[in-house]
Amino acid sequence: MSNFDINVAQPFPQPEDQLKNFPVFLALAVLSVTIARTFSFSFFSIFSLLLIQLALYFSLHLHINFRDHFFSPSIHVTRLNLHLPDLPSGVEGKKLIALSDIHFSRKERSMTKETMQRLVNMVRAEEPDFVLLLGDLVDNDTEATADLCAYFKQMDVKRGGEKEMKFIKKENETQTNLLRVIAVLGNHDEERGEHKLRSESRDRVISTMRQHGVVVLENEALLLFNTLQVAGLGELWASRFHPDLIFDKLDDRAVLVMSHNPDTVMRIAEKRASFFQLSGHTHGGQISLPVLGPVLPLITRYIDLLVPKRFFELVPWRGFSRVLRHMDLLHAGLYFISSDHQPSLVSPGPSPQVKKEESNSNRWMYVTAGLGISPPFRLFVPPEMVVITLSSKK
Repeated sequence: MSNFDINVAQPFPQPEDQLKNFPVFLALAVLSVTIARTFSFSFFSIFSLLLIQLALYFSLHLHINFRDHFFSPSIHVTRLNLHLPDLPSGVEGKKLIALSDIHFSRKERSMTKETMQRLVNMVRAEEPDFVLLLGDLVDNDTEATADLCAYFKQMDVKRGGEKEMKFIKKENETQTNLLRVIAVLGNHDEERGEHKLRSESRDRVISTMRQHGVVVLENEALLLFNTLQVAGLGELWASRFHPDLIFDKLDDRAVLVMSHNPDTVMRIAEKRASFFQLSGHTHGGQISLPVLGPVLPLITRYIDLLVPKRFFELVPWRGFSRVLRHMDLLHAGLYFISSDHQPSLVSPGPSPQVKKEESNSNRWMYVTAGLGISPPFRLFVPPEMVVITLSSKK
């Protein structure tokens, strides 16, 4: 059985990590109050000045899409080193890039064309061997799929993906002119409506992407570099998550699992003793505060306590409280899956530490904060691109 070792070379920033410039804000606030008192400013003027400074400070960590204008200070690049035993010398240093929750649409509700081009340029600069797409690629706008695939074609900088991938199931072997882009779908990769409409629109997304050369996996698997098994699973909320269809066909070699919803990790842990799962879906909580963390669980808790159930549907964005069954998975970052199948967030650092009694367990998951925005802003949770480098186990 092949095991993973994971080195977090450049972790995703937690809200506390982004407070490094807070002392500067405090110093400016003290200086402003001192100057204001010297010139006998009124209490209201001093208070207003402090509010403006506080707003400017928070704006440094705010990512917002307003009337089709996307303001984002940066797309964070997280870097992981994935160590595999007995890695062939020709595979050493191969690079994978994971992207999730693009939420592309013709109306540019969540992702503008300018930001997509900026993302393409960042991906191309990394010169990846494969790009892994983790779902929610469109924002309930299936007609935008072809336009989105044009950006994916630009990300394929090395071409000739057929030479380094082999399908483990036969259904996809008829696909030709493959890009080095592998995808699974998420809960937004369909039109809204009744079940039949959603299912048919999801099939159209798969068909369109395959026509443009994107390798779409739905409970299917392939072998990369003749070494790394990649299993792509169907979407949980769409009732297409069927791991039994593929896991019985995999051998004991390392498995990289692509599954949009991190809630699926417990089911996968029941079937594999060793795997590394990549997921998105949560947007990292999208709105997070230092010390408190993601605000969604806090809001949900108080809504449940204070709002009568008959008024639940009247609460704005109440539906977001159902984004996960296990709210502990809301954070972006690396998770270790224990022997009793429970995930725990690993503190950011170069060498993840786990309990000694869990040392024989080798199940990991990385949940990315994704790229898009819904609702239309992020706070202390920047958009994220994950770069994974393969290397031999040390």
